[in-house]
Amino acid sequence: MNRNINRKICEEGLESERLYYRKLRLDDVQDMFEYASKGETCRFLKWGPYIGISQVEKFIGEKIYNYQAPEDILFGIELKEVKKLIGVIRIYNITEKNADVSYVLNPLFTGKGYMTETVKNMIELCFQKLQLTVVQAYFVEDNIRSEKVMINSGMQKDESYEAYEVIKGKTRRVLRYRTERGN
Repeated sequence: MNRNINRKICEEGLESERLYYRKLRLDDVQDMFEYASKGETCRFLKWGPYIGISQVEKFIGEKIYNYQAPEDILFGIELKEVKKLIGVIRIYNITEKNADVSYVLNPLFTGKGYMTETVKNMIELCFQKLQLTVVQAYFVEDNIRSEKVMINSGMQKDESYEAYEVIKGKTRRVLRYRTERGN
């Protein structure tokens, strides 16, 4: 993993037809709180929902600091049309060959293809700029929307993987999708 490459990617950001992928900023606090404070958003996640805006301020502040020598790549997802942060995507556990991807989207913007567009762009970034060979994503079995994003992004279910995690006091089955360069 090369922190200089990660820092350069975070600094430059990326762009698609409808979205900007960029570093988080302090002025994103209200937009992030809008979705991170909803139980619906955090239902399948280990964190949240945030109950106070100060939690979001702390999170964004830590991420801004971490951009100096990032171990992972975290982008805010900004909808160009309204100049609003609608989610985040993270590339993490980066090795010489593999990386994991995770994402969160404001539920007001689901069903419009934004996250599929984002995941496809991050897979391309992993293969082209980071020269990785495998990209993986995990989801809680009942999170049908997240699984649909993985399928629509060209990932295939890894039938050999199954794990269990405690999320919000309940043991949940976790599954994995993956894609390999050239597929």
